[in-house]
Amino acid sequence: MQFITPTLLLDESASSVLDFIAEHLHEFVTNVARISMYSLEFLSVLIIVFTTIVAFYKLIRKDPIARVYLLHGQSLGLSFKLGSEILRTVTARNIDDIWEVLLLIVIKAFMVLLIDWELKGTTEDSSSPLSELSKGKAMAAKIKAPFAKEHSSGK
Repeated sequence: MQFITPTLLLDESASSVLDFIAEHLHEFVTNVARISMYSLEFLSVLIIVFTTIVAFYKLIRKDPIARVYLLHGQSLGLSFKLGSEILRTVTARNIDDIWEVLLLIVIKAFMVLLIDWELKGTTEDSSSPLSELSKGKAMAAKIKAPFAKEHSSGK
């Protein structure tokens, strides 16, 4: 007759409980990652579509910063998409999925860098509409300053 010791029962039950917890925790984290991934993808699409429509409207109205607005929207939307691709690595099942996600991350990061480079080029260019707009704001501030002094001293 073989006796089962209480420590042997405790070890086997503790092991099965830990396996149960680990399995359900993995499933929970995977589900949260998928929901977050899809939410970020949805937000990125909304941002890109919204800023494209608004930039097109600004372009029709001949707004000088329509291009800059479009580039900022694309950069922000791609940043959200990049975050969703990083979360996709959590749900990857095999090495091929990971390589695919890694390639997408590299491509999207390169696109964000190109857009940021283009934005810096448009804001640093002295003949760009954005610099003209900032010069106009500076000129307006200079014009308003003496008026504000006279108006405040008259009180």
